[in-house]
Amino acid sequence: MILTVSGRRIFPTLEFVIAGLNPSKTYSACFHLEQVDDKRLRFTNKCWQETLSTETRETPRKVWHQQGAQSGSEWMCRPITFDHVRITNKKSKEQGNASYIHLHTQHRYIPVLQIFECSPESSSLVSVTKIAHSQFITVTAYHV
Repeated sequence: MILTVSGRRIFPTLEFVIAGLNPSKTYSACFHLEQVDDKRLRFTNKCWQETLSTETRETPRKVWHQQGAQSGSEWMCRPITFDHVRITNKKSKEQGNASYIHLHTQHRYIPVLQIFECSPESSSLVSVTKIAHSQFITVTAYHV
């Protein structure tokens, strides 16, 4: 996945199909990108070489779905996307923009979807989904 200072969408777009929610309860959904390990990857001699990362591992930034809290039936009626999310390699881009996520280049990340049940008193985590085959490595350019 290519990172830029200005930020770019995750490609290909991730779509999540949600099932098993109570149709009459209210839920909210958030998305984040979790660093897979503490390795820094470098592409040399036509393969990826791993070294220990010197970057500080950050708490993943959560981006809430732009439609806000909805009933279970609304979440389950169609696939949901977080296509408004932008990934960047510049930390300051996160300030003042809730849809930007800062990532370290040459690291592995995995998309994570979380579903929360909303009630007047609080919200509680219902589901956490990580799709292993959607892991990716961040780069700033492709070299052929």
